[in-house]
Amino acid sequence: MEGTQKYQEQTDRNEELPQSTPVADMLEKMRKVFVERDEEYARMESAYQKRKETLDAKEVALQETLAVEKAAMQEAKAKFEKEKTEQWMKISLAREEARNEKLRCQRLVQEYEEKLSRLPGDGADFIFQQGKTEQDFQKIEQENARLQEENQRLTETNRELEEESRRLQEEKGELFRKLMGKESVTEKNGQKEHRLKEELVTEQDDLLVDKRETGSTDETWVKDSPLTAETLQAYWIETGTDARLLHSRDGELVAVTLEGMNIMFSFRETPWFDIRKKQKGGWGMKKLMKRYNENNAGLSFSYDEIEEELIGSGEFSLSMSPEELVHKVYQAARMYFGHQDEGKE
Repeated sequence: MEGTQKYQEQTDRNEELPQSTPVADMLEKMRKVFVERDEEYARMESAYQKRKETLDAKEVALQETLAVEKAAMQEAKAKFEKEKTEQWMKISLAREEARNEKLRCQRLVQEYEEKLSRLPGDGADFIFQQGKTEQDFQKIEQENARLQEENQRLTETNRELEEESRRLQEEKGELFRKLMGKESVTEKNGQKEHRLKEELVTEQDDLLVDKRETGSTDETWVKDSPLTAETLQAYWIETGTDARLLHSRDGELVAVTLEGMNIMFSFRETPWFDIRKKQKGGWGMKKLMKRYNENNAGLSFSYDEIEEELIGSGEFSLSMSPEELVHKVYQAARMYFGHQDEGKE
């Protein structure tokens, strides 16, 4: 456009020249050159605009794809955490049933040996003299064999569940590595979600502290009534902590996952609770358990080498309120398991 203006000015200054002079021909050619340049500029600008629109459309599509992938990863993570919790509960339940079955087998063997020891002389001769038949011995042997097979089956089931737990741990690690490989936007959102989770936990802690200061207790528990698994579960849920109710042949169980700890409450003939937390074993762990067990704090400590968990076990009374029982567990968690959240009791 600027060339065209210059050309026009030059034309105005040379209007008096004859149109057939060489200067007029050169000016006409120059005008055409400038016109062609302006047209080329216009075409280039149009091409740039189309390219910009294409790139903007691709950017929008990529953002939508990233959002869909992020939502899918979050859904997969939530599903994995749910499966992990369910598998841990199944393992705990199978372990407890296997422990009960083993104790029952030991009791039956001891009772059988005690009965034989009270028989005068040779037990087999005495039974034969009393008119017992060989069928009685066969029944006892068959029962003993059945109990041993049942114990072996439960042991095998426990081993399979432990392998399943290890597989879930590996899947969790793989999922974590995939999440860490996402865009920085995803990382920032994860940090934001973590802060929101911490704020939610703090609000739940403040709620529980206010309830203790005002002397309020769980509405589902009535004073002088025995504590039940349903009451304890409702109390945990009311204070903002997820709790699951399990049923077994020997009684009900309440499972809670809290700040890296797995807590199990057993409502059986003798009520008890377990606190489990992942910790490395070795010589230091043996010394730590010895010192803990010497404290006589109402807890007994052991170490699961397969799961690499420190276990603290204690008993509780059904005459306790849910608040008293939870407070007792929090005291043990802070003293022996490094639990730092002092707001929850």
